[in-house]
Amino acid sequence: MAIDQIIEHVVCINGGSGVLFQPSCEETTYILTCDHVVKKNELGYSLPVAKVLMYDQISGNFTKSHEIPLHENLNYFRDEKLDLAIIKIPKVNVNTDLVCIEEFEKYDGNIHLCGFPNNRRVGNIPLIRVDSKITLFPGNNSGKREGRIPGNLRHEDIEGQSGGAIYCLEGGRVRLIGIQNKVVVKNEELGRILFTPIKDFKDIVVSAAGKLEAIEPYYLKNFAHLLSDIFNLAEERVTREARKKMIFVLESIANRIISANITPKTILRSIEKKFLLLHNQQLDSLNAKKLWCFWLEMLVIIQVATNKEYKDGSLNDLFRKFRLFYSDTNSDFFLKHLEDLCRTDYEGLDNDGLVIVASNAPLSIKPFLELEDIVQDISIAEIKDEIEFSNQQLKIDNPKPFALYAYKFINISAFKDYTLAKNYSNLKEISLHSVLEELFRIYGTYINR
Repeated sequence: MAIDQIIEHVVCINGGSGVLFQPSCEETTYILTCDHVVKKNELGYSLPVAKVLMYDQISGNFTKSHEIPLHENLNYFRDEKLDLAIIKIPKVNVNTDLVCIEEFEKYDGNIHLCGFPNNRRVGNIPLIRVDSKITLFPGNNSGKREGRIPGNLRHEDIEGQSGGAIYCLEGGRVRLIGIQNKVVVKNEELGRILFTPIKDFKDIVVSAAGKLEAIEPYYLKNFAHLLSDIFNLAEERVTREARKKMIFVLESIANRIISANITPKTILRSIEKKFLLLHNQQLDSLNAKKLWCFWLEMLVIIQVATNKEYKDGSLNDLFRKFRLFYSDTNSDFFLKHLEDLCRTDYEGLDNDGLVIVASNAPLSIKPFLELEDIVQDISIAEIKDEIEFSNQQLKIDNPKPFALYAYKFINISAFKDYTLAKNYSNLKEISLHSVLEELFRIYGTYINR
């Protein structure tokens, strides 16, 4: 449920709300909120103070209390014009990742608001409120977007939620769109709110002159953040010893890649973003944590298979031979995206290149794309004819080869377990150094050297 996924991130702060966001720094967490929520000095204080109630995982209530004196340009950064503020606090551990997105128009009608209205603040335990199915009004209003909560809510029903999270759900994950700034005045249409899109926090980061990290997922800065999330191989009694050795070796290679200063950011800088996206995939898909987990796994497997260490400067060579696409779906990637694979842009990929795919499907799926196994209602020939016809109409002289015939396709999740299950009896009996040599042979059987 949405409330279960957002609740840890939303805080009650002074007379409003805020959202916890984890940037790339190790020591601090940010509270994204409205400037007007915290800029006034509280009675008895010489500085603005953020009185914050956070969700306590043990009690299940908003009882974790902090009083934070705010020093402008040290732990408090604001944009008075846009009514936004970022507060730096000591790092807060939450169980879910919050991804910020800029492209939100497609979620019109499926947007949510979560915060703490004044009429739900009873004693020391305020009650959170979630509103759904928010619709957008066209254009902007003094740099803000206007939306409407269904149900003809009164002004007092939502007053006090300034700084609350405006978000959407996709693939079961929370994506932060912006921060609520204001409830439209009482004599206007009921349920109308104003919010600032998340992209406008960038101006605060820029003006902070190096004192703030970018408002983007922390794991984009360094693959080291993803080490605990990779190579989660299936465990069975017969494979346990081989699995342990295999993971140890593969994680050692991952650490070498990290030491070579290859990061998600260096990949994003060195490769055109459109080549990282499947046909019809949105740009914000590049923020998905699992995508970069699979990227790290792919780099490890390729380095083992080729016995070649890829560094930042050699990524172009790697990208001529390999592509990776991730879909946040619980279905088998090949069944869900076969036509998308046909229409994806593979510019620069060598013929007989390897396309590596991944989704959230169970590991029982097949590791390789075998066209004869594709269900009957998907006609490869028809898709091929449509693409060739379109090329003719566009007068393309040198059409690109039909992807399913030109490239090899592997599902990386199934491939990892397939190679373990097929070779565990040998792997469990040999030394770690020999495991690396054996993996070089195994992976090289399937992967272009």
